[in-house]
Amino acid sequence: DQVSHYFPEIFALGEGCKYHNCTHVDEPHCAVIRAYEAHDIAPSRYENYVHMLKGDEGEDPYRHAESNMD
Repeated sequence: DQVSHYFPEIFALGEGCKYHNCTHVDEPHCAVIRAYEAHDIAPSRYENYVHMLKGDEGEDPYRHAESNMD
């Protein structure tokens, strides 16, 4: 899975999930969600993971930043 390359800390925590196919978004007994709620992982990292997983990465945020610099 390509997402795992971008978020190694999330997938390392995922080893502690109850279910082996956990997506770390809304499953019960998810170690990643527990870590997020306990502020053990940066909120922005988790939120970016969720956006990428759901396909919200279609827009390149850097492209908008560059166009705003004109």
